[in-house]
Amino acid sequence: MMLEEYLATFAKRALPLRWQQHTQNSILTSKHANSGKSFADWVVDLENLNAALTNTKSPHALSDMALQAQIEANMHPDLKAKYKDTVIITTKFLDWISKVTKLDNALQEEKARTQCQIDASVAARAKCKNLLDRLSEPMHTTHHSISPPTTTNVTVHLQKLTPTKKQILEDHEGCTRCRVLYCDHARNLDVCPMKKNNTWPDPRTTKALTVEMAMAAKAAKSRTIAGFAYTEEEVRNVDTSESNSYVVNPSFEPPFSRGHIEAELEATGPAISHFPIAIRAILDSGCPSTVISDELAICLGLRRYPLPLKEDNLSSLSNQAVGCRKYAKMELTSRNGAWKSKKFKAKIHVGLPVPLLLGNSFLSPEQIVLDIHAHSATDKRTGYDLCGLMPPPLRSWASPREAPPSTQKRATKPKTLPFEKAPVPDLDGQVSPPMLMALVRECMENTAFQEKLRRKDKDYKATFADCFPLRLPDTTAHVPDHIYHCIRLKDPHKVVHVCGYAAPKKYHNAWKKLLDEHIQSGQMHPSLSEYSSPAFCIPKNWDGVPDLSIPPRWVNNY
Repeated sequence: MMLEEYLATFAKRALPLRWQQHTQNSILTSKHANSGKSFADWVVDLENLNAALTNTKSPHALSDMALQAQIEANMHPDLKAKYKDTVIITTKFLDWISKVTKLDNALQEEKARTQCQIDASVAARAKCKNLLDRLSEPMHTTHHSISPPTTTNVTVHLQKLTPTKKQILEDHEGCTRCRVLYCDHARNLDVCPMKKNNTWPDPRTTKALTVEMAMAAKAAKSRTIAGFAYTEEEVRNVDTSESNSYVVNPSFEPPFSRGHIEAELEATGPAISHFPIAIRAILDSGCPSTVISDELAICLGLRRYPLPLKEDNLSSLSNQAVGCRKYAKMELTSRNGAWKSKKFKAKIHVGLPVPLLLGNSFLSPEQIVLDIHAHSATDKRTGYDLCGLMPPPLRSWASPREAPPSTQKRATKPKTLPFEKAPVPDLDGQVSPPMLMALVRECMENTAFQEKLRRKDKDYKATFADCFPLRLPDTTAHVPDHIYHCIRLKDPHKVVHVCGYAAPKKYHNAWKKLLDEHIQSGQMHPSLSEYSSPAFCIPKNWDGVPDLSIPPRWVNNY
């Protein structure tokens, strides 16, 4: 009985009546919005249902075009709107599913970011007090409350300046009339506003002048000259009363401009054969794209790709078009190697005044948060600041190895009898002929498949004989050097504790001689990294001929 006949017979006898119609109805009535699953999982469920109809050669099975039309009609409304705005040109059903899945993943990420912003806004509103709570709170003031006089005849006189207070005013450029520290008329009292108006400070609100107050005013004056703004804590502590005489004069002008946020990074490319080159990249959240200068792209030897016409949309502040026709793919790393970016796309512009401009297309996937006040660019995932030198993160050491529990001895299998000594099988109902034939058929198929693999292995080795040499080259003079590889570790800072193999002392000289020969030939170079170790490729023989395709786990058999 063939497999197709077996499936048809099984479906006819085991499955319920009219199961084909019910399965087809499930496919036609399934809605993506009601399933509660992602697009990929929902499509897998539909494909499984349709596969059951297809394998049984049911007339109710849907073709790829019909299933694609059904999926397109019942997908989520938000995904359908994004799908209509995107041009997808493909003739294969699986390629179409893959592209729509990418659209759904991007839509889910956008929804997640929007939800995070909504949650943050709700949390911020929850911390704010409503109007009733603010009105019911007592007013906090930094002034000393003075009870009003009981009679109208009581007067308060302004205290006379003592020699100590005069010395403080003289040392800190203060005015003896208005008693303000670091004022612009300390050397010329005729310019003092109080002397022009013939007034004096209010004795009820004037505070006693102290050395601590003068030192605080001096520190605030130095920050004002340097051009820095006050911090939030300093602003809260400053008394804003107009009648307060001993406060810093807050009339200072903020700076007109502030420098860009720059990061010192390293980049490499096909044209860089040794160490990466250092570049100063500008991080700009006002630029929607990442732009690289044509000079840097040539220096790195980056491969250029044609840029879509709709992406040539950059312009300057004067509305002049910034033309870009090509783009390149690249990666960046920090100077100390503690941070590395993902692969991103950068538009190539001829005449860009800076080597690299990292815009929103780089900042968003890398989760970089810019702080203009602190002049920092921090990675939200790791807390690493691209603009400053941060200490390396703490290493996570692997837990010490524990001895596995003792296992019981395996039961010895009974010895199998050879085919010549095997008894005649009893076919009186204990072993059914169909089951025996199925086993024989499986054994024959496995034997034929192994023979087919051996023939293909022999043909491929003969076709690609240059990839399977009988002997490895002694030097790397004619070996191609344009091939690059990158091994991404799950945790690059994790150190694995493994006991090393002790080498006998009598082998030390031979090993040193072997290593020196490899270093002189250029096959190895000295390294201080704790993650590198020398590696050797030792070919194994298969029927007396070196064979590089032998798995390493077979090393004990040769």
